[in-house]
Amino acid sequence: HCRHIGVSNYHTAHLEELLEYARSPPVVNQIEHHPFNVDRDTVRFCRMHGIVVQAYGSINARGLLDEPVVHRIAEEVGRTPAQVLLRWALQEGAMVLPKSAREERIVSNARLWDFVLSPLQHNRLSELNRFERSYLRTDDDGVGLFTR
Repeated sequence: HCRHIGVSNYHTAHLEELLEYARSPPVVNQIEHHPFNVDRDTVRFCRMHGIVVQAYGSINARGLLDEPVVHRIAEEVGRTPAQVLLRWALQEGAMVLPKSAREERIVSNARLWDFVLSPLQHNRLSELNRFERSYLRTDDDGVGLFTR
């Protein structure tokens, strides 16, 4: 008997299908979520069903750390671009798990709770949305592929 399950890369249609037959609904959905790929529908669905969104790709999505808007906001708040991107995800309501092997980056990436992005700064980052994924492409993943 399973108490808690997590899923990864499930969009709304996948979650709807899963909820039709799952004995234990998922408690977490890990999705690629960053300013270049903002999936509001999936995030909204997860919130409505009590599913935590865990964001990956928050820092290392292709081209994100080179984005001038990210650098301008980092200068405005006196933080690193990585901290700004992680804070954006937190303010989106997502859980973040930044990956690093270097101690100084791990410490820096954890310094997210003593500043906030203004609504304007948050929106400027969100407006970078291109629906552009840097990792797994799930556009072709069908629904109805799971056995019951």
